[in-house]
Amino acid sequence: MEHKIQTQRARDGSTVFIYENSYKTTALNSVYSPEKEINRFFKELKDKSKEFIVVIGVGNGSLINKLVRSSFFENNIHYLNK
Repeated sequence: MEHKIQTQRARDGSTVFIYENSYKTTALNSVYSPEKEINRFFKELKDKSKEFIVVIGVGNGSLINKLVRSSFFENNIHYLNK
């Protein structure tokens, strides 16, 4: 199965990565406003600081970049590294 990653512009002008294979095309983040989506998810994540949350898949990496650059990361984020 052949696949490729392409870029396009979201409605807000930011870059969106698009995964394509012979079966489907999937945007790896919002095609409207990726930054708003990240901020909304991050706010929800901060509100749940006492819960155990697993993030599987990182899309284009924008959410992980925001987490790593925040103080929330130092206190709450744990990850596995082989």
